[in-house]
Amino acid sequence: MDAREKLIMLMKKKAEEIKKRVGRNIYFSRDDKKEILRWDLVIAREVWEKIKTNVFVFKQGGLSSYVCPFCIYYEILHWDRADIERCEMCGYGARHGCCFYEDSDYRRIYDKMIPAIVFSNRWYKKVIKEIEEEAAIEKYKEGVKKAVFKNFWHEWAAKAGKVFQRLKRERENEGED
Repeated sequence: MDAREKLIMLMKKKAEEIKKRVGRNIYFSRDDKKEILRWDLVIAREVWEKIKTNVFVFKQGGLSSYVCPFCIYYEILHWDRADIERCEMCGYGARHGCCFYEDSDYRRIYDKMIPAIVFSNRWYKKVIKEIEEEAAIEKYKEGVKKAVFKNFWHEWAAKAGKVFQRLKRERENEGED
């Protein structure tokens, strides 16, 4: 699981919580997922690490820009621009409305719930740990698959070598008759 997939999992988990309270999914769409999948892996890793730092070191929570992959991504890409400019360049902002717009999905969510209560720092820590554990398990399973395949390949090659040697001996023996 790469950093992009971790970010997608985080967004999906937030979307599930919001859907429970708002009644529909207005937080994370297929197009949001597609955009994250197009991000450069190095930048996606930086986004993931910055979210972790914001949560574990600076105790952030809620639906703030400190825990939003899109806000952080555009901050990294356009560090020399004002926040409002970055928001207007943001793909998420184009799809859901910039957070500071009255008609944005962000405002609709705040009308129905208090994100700081639902998405506490403790919630983020728990979810990030779950995602990291799942990624570690996935990485372990992938390593096991590679080891099993490598072992299978070595066994197959050894058996094939023995078969070829036997066939060679049989041909040589046929030539002697």
